[in-house]
Amino acid sequence: MVEGGFGDERREDHGYAAVGAANGKDALDKLVARALEPALIVLDLMMPVMDGRTFRDEQLRDPDLARIPVIVVSAFREAPAVVADMGGSLEAAGADARDDSSPDTGSVLCAGLLCEDFEKGQIDPSIWDVKTGGGGTLSVQQQTVAHGKFAMQVHALAGPTQDFAFIVTKSAPAALQGTSVYGRAYFLITPDPLTSTHTEMIFAGTNGTGPNNGAAPFPKLRYMEVANLYGAWQLGLDLMDQSPPVEIVAYPNKNVPTMTWTCMEWHFEDQPDRITLWTNGNLIGTFDDQHIGFTAKPVPLPLPGEPIYQGTSSGIVGGFDQFGFGFHDFGPKKPFDLYYDDVVLGTKRVGCLP
Repeated sequence: MVEGGFGDERREDHGYAAVGAANGKDALDKLVARALEPALIVLDLMMPVMDGRTFRDEQLRDPDLARIPVIVVSAFREAPAVVADMGGSLEAAGADARDDSSPDTGSVLCAGLLCEDFEKGQIDPSIWDVKTGGGGTLSVQQQTVAHGKFAMQVHALAGPTQDFAFIVTKSAPAALQGTSVYGRAYFLITPDPLTSTHTEMIFAGTNGTGPNNGAAPFPKLRYMEVANLYGAWQLGLDLMDQSPPVEIVAYPNKNVPTMTWTCMEWHFEDQPDRITLWTNGNLIGTFDDQHIGFTAKPVPLPLPGEPIYQGTSSGIVGGFDQFGFGFHDFGPKKPFDLYYDDVVLGTKRVGCLP
C-alpha cells in the first residue's frame, strides 16, 4: 500500500491489487477512514509529510490497524537500525525481489515488542530457552500451521506424573519487563488434554526470593497463567517460592476450543493484579479481586472486592521478566498435542490477524 510504485505490477501478477499512497499521512488517512482493508502494507521510511516511522507509530495506536502486517522496503542507509529500533526483524531482500539494483532492505515489522512465527524452521536459541521434562517434547513442524510454513508443537504423554514443554524468553526486551504486558498467540489443541486436571498453556512472571522450591521447571517463579481445567478456561496466579506454594484462580464459564486454530489474546497486569482473556476478539473472562473461584489451602478464598492475598490486590507477582509458551500438565490421562503460531508480546493489544 505504502508507497505507490514499488513492484505494483508484480504484486498484481500474483493476485493482489496494489493501492498506492503519496506519503505516510495519505496512507494513514485512508486507513483511518476505513477506505480500504489491506492484507499487507509495504512501507518506505523516507517519505514527505509523514515518514515511515511516524506512520508506523500512528498505525499501532489503533488496535484494528495494528493487526495489519508491515514490510519495510527502503534504500535509506540507516534502515536496518531504524527497523530494529521499531521492533522489526530484518531480512535483506534478494536482487530478484527488487525492481532495480538499489540496496533496498525488506523487513517484516513486529506488531509488538517480541514476535515469533517459527518461520526459521527451528527455535531460535538466541531468543528462547527450551524446557522439557517428564516425557514432554517440543518441536517445530510443517504439518499443522495457522499461517506460513511452520508452527511449534508440544506433545504430552499420559501418566500419573507431571510433564511439560516450554519455550521461555532468555532476555525479554526491557520495555516488556514491567507490570503490564499484552500477548497474542494462535493455538490448536487436541481434545485429549481436556480430560486432565490442569494444563498450563502460557505464563509471565519473575523469580521470587521466598523459602520454597516449587515444582520444576520454575521452582522460584511467581507468575500469572492461562490454563485449562477439564475443558474449561482457568486464569490465575501462582507463587512457587512460598511454602506451601500459592495458587489463586478464576474459572470463566467458557470452554476451550479444540481441533481448530484459535486466536488467543491476554493482558497480564500486576498493579493491580488482573488477567483479561479474549479468543477470536471476544472477551472470555477476567481474574481480579472481583473474580476468584479457588485458592489452594491454606490461603482463604476472598469475597468479591476483598484483597486477593495477604491484604493486597496489587504487586503480588512482582512484575514480568520471563514469558513462556507450551504446556505443563498435572497427571494427563491421555497423550495430547498443542500447537502455537504467530506469537506476539507487547505493551499494547495487537489483535488477531486479518
